[in-house]
Amino acid sequence: MTVKGTVLFDRVQESAELDRGLGAIRDGLSSVLVLRGEAGIGKSALLDYAASQASDMQPAGSGGIGRSYRRAG
Repeated sequence: MTVKGTVLFDRVQESAELDRGLGAIRDGLSSVLVLRGEAGIGKSALLDYAASQASDMQPAGSGGIGRSYRRAG
């Protein structure tokens, strides 16, 4: 699957979930999208995919939180 030059590898389940959520919104339901995980696993690529599939919609808001952890010791 390619989205705006980004190749999504092995993301069939995740993109299907995004498609279902966007479909629910188109049917008049509300929805929240939360992507979380380790750095470098493709969260931004999934967001690009969702944005490309939702070009007919306008998000109510968005945000992100970066966390840094220190190991004790």
